[in-house]
Amino acid sequence: MLRIPTDFVMFEFFQEWTIYQILTFILLVITFLFTISRGLKALYNWHKKRKERKEYTELMEDPLEVHFLIPTLKDYKITYEKQDTEIYHTKDELELPKDIKDVIFLRIKPRINAKVGDRYFGFRIKETRKKPEISYSDAFIKQGSIEQEWCEDWYGHLHFPKERFWYKDEKYVSSFKIKTHEKGDYTFYMSFHVSCYEYKSIKEERHTVFSKTLKIRVK
Repeated sequence: MLRIPTDFVMFEFFQEWTIYQILTFILLVITFLFTISRGLKALYNWHKKRKERKEYTELMEDPLEVHFLIPTLKDYKITYEKQDTEIYHTKDELELPKDIKDVIFLRIKPRINAKVGDRYFGFRIKETRKKPEISYSDAFIKQGSIEQEWCEDWYGHLHFPKERFWYKDEKYVSSFKIKTHEKGDYTFYMSFHVSCYEYKSIKEERHTVFSKTLKIRVK
């Protein structure tokens, strides 16, 4: 029977083993290590998908970053806010004088690639004072019209039903004519129908209606 010379054996317990026993042992070790590596890879993939699903859920709960936009003087002159010549600013609250007509701007920045359907803008319905009036404005567009389908309901709210695909971290601007009346604090309400079909390795369709409010103070 073939035996391994003891001079070439690294461990004492190998000295009495045959070549076939050693080869079997090596094969078992390789199989064990392969099984462990597959298990670790499966655990890593499970943890990765779990993390991505959590991120996906959080992003769908808050998919859009929305602020009022203060344009530069060279782009559009407004009367209710101080403007810079080169730098844009964003705010979550505007102060407008009573009985003025002007244009307000929104900057919308998606946190995830998504298809955005019906969009809704307006002031709260349950308002006893004469709330500001808004209408669509293409002040942001120098030529043509980007919003060809929109309507106004009997509460003075604007609806834009046309679907658009918005890309993560891109900046989109909407503008509205506004006419103020009575003094007071008013809630500017927005609603977006958002659909997403995948996120990283998660191939899963999700839908949400995202709502956002900003403040307009008429003084």
